[in-house]
Amino acid sequence: ASGALKGLSLDLNGTSNFANTVTIQTSTDAMLNFRTTDDSWAYMQFQSSSGDRIAYIGIDNDINRLILNATENGANEIELNTTTVDINANVDISGTTTFNDNVTIIQDKKLIFDSSDTAIYANTDNPEDLYIEADEDMYLRPDDNLVIAHGTTNYVTFKGDERELSITGDISASGVVTTTHITASGNISASGNIFGHSASFDSRVGIGVKDPDAKLEIVSDGDSSATK
Repeated sequence: ASGALKGLSLDLNGTSNFANTVTIQTSTDAMLNFRTTDDSWAYMQFQSSSGDRIAYIGIDNDINRLILNATENGANEIELNTTTVDINANVDISGTTTFNDNVTIIQDKKLIFDSSDTAIYANTDNPEDLYIEADEDMYLRPDDNLVIAHGTTNYVTFKGDERELSITGDISASGVVTTTHITASGNISASGNIFGHSASFDSRVGIGVKDPDAKLEIVSDGDSSATK
């Protein structure tokens, strides 16, 4: 390569090899410029000792996209070691993404599936409420039980293998409840009617009374009858 030192600049034509570290020191903000003469590809590449390209960083053929590529001749990973990576743009990921730590989504921002009508998000309340929304149906498919808990206390269990619903506490319904079998350790109450072909009870039954004194006690408009 040929070159000339002109004042505070060095012009080189052709390939240049440096056998040692190159240090550029200047008070100018743009310390190093890469300029293309054909408005096409412009990149800096990294080669092995045999001259094979391993990675490159530069501008694509349309000179409108910066590419950081490490996929050639054994290269298969790009590692960023820092405290925070700040990206002020949308991120388009075409491969599988793995997170080795927590992922935080701020309040009122959604994890969207296909459309904004199908999403998971937390509102702006303090403490916040979690919303799970679906544009159509919602399927929950555990291999075994589905459990709903209040804090750390389980009170509703949908038993997968047994095909049963187990509830610890009261059951209340304002409409029609249709089922083949109900097991409850607490009270079952309804503001409407309860229909059934047959029923069996191991303890007392009250109609119009919450705590019956007999096996069957019926209270209606002040009248009471009981069967011991």
